[in-house]
Amino acid sequence: MPDPYTVEELEALADCLTVSAEDLEAGRIVSRPMLGQEVKLDSARLRVRGDVLDWCRRALNDAVIKWAVAAIFLKLPDHSKPLAKDLLAAGMRELNPSFNRQFLEPVKLRESWPRIVEWMIEIAESGGDLEIGGVSRAAYWLQPRGQAHDASSKRLDSWMLAAFCRSDDLVAQRSLMPGLHFDAESLNEEAIPLIDEALEKARNSPDEYIRHRLAVQLGTHTGPFMALDTSGNDSAESGQD
Repeated sequence: MPDPYTVEELEALADCLTVSAEDLEAGRIVSRPMLGQEVKLDSARLRVRGDVLDWCRRALNDAVIKWAVAAIFLKLPDHSKPLAKDLLAAGMRELNPSFNRQFLEPVKLRESWPRIVEWMIEIAESGGDLEIGGVSRAAYWLQPRGQAHDASSKRLDSWMLAAFCRSDDLVAQRSLMPGLHFDAESLNEEAIPLIDEALEKARNSPDEYIRHRLAVQLGTHTGPFMALDTSGNDSAESGQD
């Protein structure tokens, strides 16, 4: 069995997996040649080792190199388990609700939905507004289809409704809004009384995107859909294209 990658080798691999502005805008990660040869990601060579994992954890907090780490584990999902919670946190911190998927797919492949829900709530409650809004952005890609009323989904939907009600941050509210459920069947019993509070808060929001999303979710919207602003701008009308 070949030796596992050293930190230096993994850093070189990360340098190889660079991202251009055009790639980012299109949601692509491109593997590029290094030293005139295409680097092949051989899953037999990337074995779990503490220093490599520590480097990856640090790299997930870097605005550029994090995309290389995501690309590595998209190609090698079987090796992602020790970093699953870190990848999940990175996906939750990514404001773009399409690009975040690159961090989340390895997590979905390796972890159960109940554990993912547990981790998302832990990350959000120990983080800030970015992570709170990230719960909804991540759940869109992570929730198994057809499991809207299972115990873990009800727990998550109830948590998001409560988070929306108590949040004063417009960026977090915008991100939470598309994931909110206003039907009692989707919620735990203790969250049902929050439905009216959340509806009232959304109807009276100063933010156009939040009012728009409420109309979409209640089925009263007619006309084009408004895109979610991914700049992190918290001005009241920044959800508009």
